[in-house]
This record gives sequence, structure tokens and C-alpha cells, in this order.
Amino acid sequence: MLTPTQKRKQMCNDAENRYARLWISRGLLFIAYKPGTIIDIRAARKVTTDRLALQKKKTYPVFVDFREVKCADKAARDYFATDGLVLMRCLGVLIASGAARAIVEYYRKDHKPTIPVALFTEEKEALKYLKNYT
Repeated sequence: MLTPTQKRKQMCNDAENRYARLWISRGLLFIAYKPGTIIDIRAARKVTTDRLALQKKKTYPVFVDFREVKCADKAARDYFATDGLVLMRCLGVLIASGAARAIVEYYRKDHKPTIPVALFTEEKEALKYLKNYT
């Protein structure tokens, strides 16, 4: 049985949890991680579960604002490389620091994702890239 809040979230084009805010706009799915987020397996599963509920079985290009992520452990990276890719057409990741770049580059090299994944330091460039997949 869903709570009233859960029902509302199912009807809307946005979701939020303790790790990130997610929304759908202009044919893209956005994930913006909250400041100081540490992504462990629990966070990875929660963000993915909320994303899939929001998508309602529809595939989207996904914009991820990774700038506020403090770290992501190996279990989370492994999860994102498998179950975390479900219903994603491609992934554009906005990064700011060398640490974030290292996390995402490690993910790309170690797991060889089955969808296109690109890194950006400018939001406009990421959005332009993702629009090619809408």
C-alpha cells in the first residue's frame, strides 16, 4: 500500500531522496546529487529505484550532476554498471573536480558500460550531447 506522498510522487515528474533530486524535463531525466553525498550500495539502490519509478518503464537520456558527490564506493560503482543502467539510453555526467573525474573514469574503464557515457565540465555541453539521444 502506497502512502499519499508516494502516490503523489508516482503521478509527478520528480522525486527526491536523501541522496539526490530527480526529475524529467524536455525529454531528459535529470539526477542532481546533494552536497556531500557519499554513494554506497544503499544510496545507489535508492537512487536507481526512485529513478525507475519516475521513468515508468520509459527509456531516457540521463543527465547526472555529480559535482556534489564526495565519493562512491566500489559496490555502488559495480551496481551502477549493471542494474543502474536499466532504461538509460545514454549518460552525460557533469563533474567539477579531479576526484569526481577519477570516480567516473574508473567506472568507465573498469566496467565498460553498455551505453554511451560522456563527462562534461559545462552543463550546456552535456545537455547538447544528450539532446542527440532524445
